[in-house]
Amino acid sequence: MSQNPSQSQTDEKPKWRLGDVCIQGVWWPKELVTEQSLNAVKNFEVRDDDVWVATWPKAGTHWVAEICHLIHHDGDLDAVDRAQQPMPMEFEAHRNENKVPRYKAAPSWESPRVLVTHVPKRFLPDQLLQGKGKVIVVIRNLKDSQVSYFHFTKGMFPGSQLTFEESLHANLFSDKVQFSPWFDHVAEYLTERHNKQYLFLKYEDMKADTRGAVIQVADFLGRPLSDEVIDKIVDLVTVKSMKTRYHVAGEESSPGRGVEGKIGATSLMRKGTHWVAEICHLVHHDGNLDAVDRAQQPMPIEFEAFRSENKVPRYKAAPSWESPRVLVTHAPKRFLPDQLLQGKGKVIVVIRNLKDSQVSYFHFTKGMRPGSQLTFEESLHTNLFSDKVQFSPWFDHVAEYLTERHNKQYLFLKYEDMKADTRGAVIQVADFLGRPLSDEVIDKIVDLVTVKSMKTRYHVAGEVSSSPGRTVEGKIGAANLLRKGVVGDWKNTFTVAQSEAFDEFYLQKMADLGLKL
Repeated sequence: MSQNPSQSQTDEKPKWRLGDVCIQGVWWPKELVTEQSLNAVKNFEVRDDDVWVATWPKAGTHWVAEICHLIHHDGDLDAVDRAQQPMPMEFEAHRNENKVPRYKAAPSWESPRVLVTHVPKRFLPDQLLQGKGKVIVVIRNLKDSQVSYFHFTKGMFPGSQLTFEESLHANLFSDKVQFSPWFDHVAEYLTERHNKQYLFLKYEDMKADTRGAVIQVADFLGRPLSDEVIDKIVDLVTVKSMKTRYHVAGEESSPGRGVEGKIGATSLMRKGTHWVAEICHLVHHDGNLDAVDRAQQPMPIEFEAFRSENKVPRYKAAPSWESPRVLVTHAPKRFLPDQLLQGKGKVIVVIRNLKDSQVSYFHFTKGMRPGSQLTFEESLHTNLFSDKVQFSPWFDHVAEYLTERHNKQYLFLKYEDMKADTRGAVIQVADFLGRPLSDEVIDKIVDLVTVKSMKTRYHVAGEVSSSPGRTVEGKIGAANLLRKGVVGDWKNTFTVAQSEAFDEFYLQKMADLGLKL
């Protein structure tokens, strides 16, 4: 790596990575890191209260950045500026994204800023190297980093045939390791181990004693915290907690309430409509599955019957159904029945993580049209980024219903909370419907509304009979009704680029609407 710093050269692109480019003696991911971006970082104007988190890739960068954000804001998650997403400062925006690189966006961020990087120490801003700001260096067991990097790379390139052996060769044994070899990277930073401007954290120590790590970081940042705030931060930076918002940056809906009565269990497509409707039916009938009127199938009340079916639309059939009825809709609030809007009946609104909803809707749409060549990118364009989203855009749909968040006629449920505590959700719905239940009945309902149980009586994604295109007989609802119901399943479908484009779009939309979920 004795190349002249002013020169750069490129390496042939493997099928599973963007390709490499050598700039100033170090290999970088081509297109993601450029001479321009490195120079911009080098000349970046540092503030006294800036915190830079410096790591070799896959060493806990986002974890430490989140801890810093929460310390700066006394554990107040809502106060964290999600525009400060922990993308390395040296990265350019992807060509297919309408985004600004962090090195261009960061100057407008409010202090205190948390900035992350994977560059070797000599590429840090000159002002930082001269003593302005603070640096937290995170070092992780190299074997674990290699495994994590392998899975990260596989996730970046869906369909990749990359083997772990190939990943090890590229990221460990090669002399062209991106961001510089781990050994050189760590050794260069360790020259500052006695410098009070730097804090060195070992990933494994943080996992073993997260509370101690939070205290250590808080002390380093000059932000002493109460025991209560420390405990709160520790809870918020567990892997389980961070998975509900990371790569997600604000995409979550609000902790909710919710259920129904003479229900309009309203929710945007693929948000647990049938799940909540089933809970309501079982609450009404004390957990007696056989007593549920299956004529009241959870098809949206506004849907016409398919031409190929000899069926009556729900809006024509429902007047003859026995009470108590459970009715579902995907319509915006203003389209609800006038009598419902005037206070008659009850409404349960279900809000689900928008990324998971988009993935679920994609698979639902594919299942409705066997042989469809629809891509997830096309689905996102149609159901998220377009100005012609069916049922109204999610942001408008949610905002309109949330005007009723303090109305006792409405119950707001968050899908993720229901998954985490289904028993609590059943009790909440029962209370909302004025149907107190015994512990025995509650436990019975909880067992009956698991995905596994509901799949025995509801149509499942991809389930067909012996005749191509026909669904299994004897099951409830339209074909393809149930899928996984897994919280966070979006990570198996979204690419990093799609996730970042989503996050930026989401934050802008939420800001425009003045929504805080």
